Amino acid sequence: MKSLFIEGENCLVLWKTNLLSLGIVMEKARNSGYVKRLRKLNPVFSIMILFFGISSHSKPSLEEIFRRYIDFDDTLNPKDKIKYHSFFNRFNKDMVTFLREILDNYIESTDFGSLC
Repeated sequence: MKSLFIEGENCLVLWKTNLLSLGIVMEKARNSGYVKRLRKLNPVFSIMILFFGISSHSKPSLEEIFRRYIDFDDTLNPKDKIKYHSFFNRFNKDMVTFLREILDNYIESTDFGSLC
């Protein structure tokens, strides 16, 4: 008999593989105009921070969101990291379109008949 922990772990792996794949995210990011190429802004990090609310409270400031984004960014060279002003400018209609397309994709691909 499998433990609940292993079942939950399998569900998480399936979810990450099927729904949060870099290919799907980049396709939606490019189609929406949110990014043209993967350079200083990683759309997967944006999703992790904005959707999963990695914050200490429910209404983080843009500066706090930026700090969390920088925490996720593993770029070692400081000049290769996105600057606050550039990050701020990405909060526009293209970002809204991107996030809507990601959510629509997740809703369409969700099997409501099972947990995994």
